[in-house]
Amino acid sequence: MSENHQPKAFEDELVSVIIPTYNRAHCIERAMRSVLAQTYKNLELIIVDDCSTDNTGEIVRRWQQDDARIVYVPQEHNQGASAARNAGLEKAQGSLIAFQDSDDEWLLDKLERQVRELKNSGTEYGATFGSKLIYGHDLNYRYGDGHVAIAPETHRTVVSGDLSKDMLDGNLISPQTLLIRRNEAQKIGFFDVRLPCNNDWEYMIRLSQVTSILFTPEPVVVAYIQSDSIHRKLRSKAISFLVILKKHKKSFERYPSIYAARLFSAGRYLHKCGKYKAASICMRRAILAHPKAPKPVVGYLQSMVFSVLHRSRTSAEPVEK
Repeated sequence: MSENHQPKAFEDELVSVIIPTYNRAHCIERAMRSVLAQTYKNLELIIVDDCSTDNTGEIVRRWQQDDARIVYVPQEHNQGASAARNAGLEKAQGSLIAFQDSDDEWLLDKLERQVRELKNSGTEYGATFGSKLIYGHDLNYRYGDGHVAIAPETHRTVVSGDLSKDMLDGNLISPQTLLIRRNEAQKIGFFDVRLPCNNDWEYMIRLSQVTSILFTPEPVVVAYIQSDSIHRKLRSKAISFLVILKKHKKSFERYPSIYAARLFSAGRYLHKCGKYKAASICMRRAILAHPKAPKPVVGYLQSMVFSVLHRSRTSAEPVEK
């Protein structure tokens, strides 16, 4: 085969890139540009507008006039990021699926590298992902300009293959870093719309249970933390943790230390929200799951003390007549 035919053979698979967006007129162009400028050109860009109230739609339609690869999908009602991604999955025509966020920026060779990785692996891996650089918080989750982190965090050892246990211990895969074969995406279905956040973690738990996943540590995306980022809402995190723990209870129970740690995390979020009784219940369940773990014991005692103090203050407040 001559060299002139190699690019065509390499780019014979269409990649469907899905961007959910809501009121991102100030940054949607950066995300779109980073996809459309990819060195791998055989792609369709599906932008699902979750009923934006700003001029996000106008911007997308203007770009659509200049690039036929853009598919604009306006939602009739605001339904959240999971429903928007699901709408994109329903529209996708490619044999490979990728996700991008409307406020982030892919590195220019992201798709080229990942398509090649999957092609070279034959049928061994159903998906591949890389690292992401994060601007807006550091490894200690201190927020603000000048704070930078990388995910997965460097202290976590990630080995390609069966990641089903690793995924229970916390999400390793950001959607923006993923490239997945269409047939594997069809096996696991859609994102869970019940979750106010951490829907990507739950999706990746299911993905890791049906296929081996390839990890390459090189960054493929730059993520920018917005002031309204859903990941900073503690109540949403607590609810999502509880739903995920219930949905995948049997899987978590196979690894008591991981199960206890995740129950502890849910309890910690509830405690920070002032839900002390609910927090103590989570901590007690963590102790039962793994009695030798010290953190749940301390957390349980703290939540019980705060719960008693909260009830005391509430009962001491004068009743208005």
